[in-house]
Amino acid sequence: MRYSERHTASSLQLSKEVESGLKWLPVVALIAWCVLAFNEATYPLVADGFRSAREYTAVEMGTAFAFVGAFGLGMVLCWRCARSGGPLQAILFLGFALLALLAALEETQWGQPILGYDIPAWMQEANAQEEFTLHNIEGPQGKAEIFYFVFCLGAAALYLPRIGIVPDRVWQDLRAHPALIPLVACIGVTALLKLFQGIFAEESVAFDAVRWTTEITELYIAIWGLAYAAIKVFGPAPRSV
Repeated sequence: MRYSERHTASSLQLSKEVESGLKWLPVVALIAWCVLAFNEATYPLVADGFRSAREYTAVEMGTAFAFVGAFGLGMVLCWRCARSGGPLQAILFLGFALLALLAALEETQWGQPILGYDIPAWMQEANAQEEFTLHNIEGPQGKAEIFYFVFCLGAAALYLPRIGIVPDRVWQDLRAHPALIPLVACIGVTALLKLFQGIFAEESVAFDAVRWTTEITELYIAIWGLAYAAIKVFGPAPRSV
């Protein structure tokens, strides 16, 4: 029996409570964040931690752990598909897992602050923050919204109807659960905030709030990846709509 057949036939179902939580908690949390971050009176409550802890705030470590979880579950999916005769799905899930691992390493500066190894001179010179990260190298640095929109497009594609050239069993293995659509929408909203950050005056609370909101965007991307893989490992494929 192929992985897609076992997966669809699984008796495990998302409970209504879990499905509702996946749909609405990200929306409520984002609204609460924006109320605090874009309010001059409460802005220091959410910004001070990011200023002082650099890449090791609770939000950023949560992001890193979620990406690590997505990596592990992605490897489980890769292994399952490889064993059950789904080579294309195995390759795609392997790519998903490796991207999650790369994101986790980037989120923690590849462990450099903890391990204390020397940053190569070329990296230090090219990096806007003088740290061991690829996304802060001149070029990609400051263009996070591009990555966010690419993610949104990729995630949204997993909710579209199957096109004829894609075998049904492949599509059933890859498509995402509808409960995660609001999470993708939240990521799209924060990506738009980043894109139009320039409409706010520099040094204003709103301008800086958008900067820290990108950390929430990355957390949401990591949570989406973790939830996407977890639902596939532990639950059924989404029903056709």
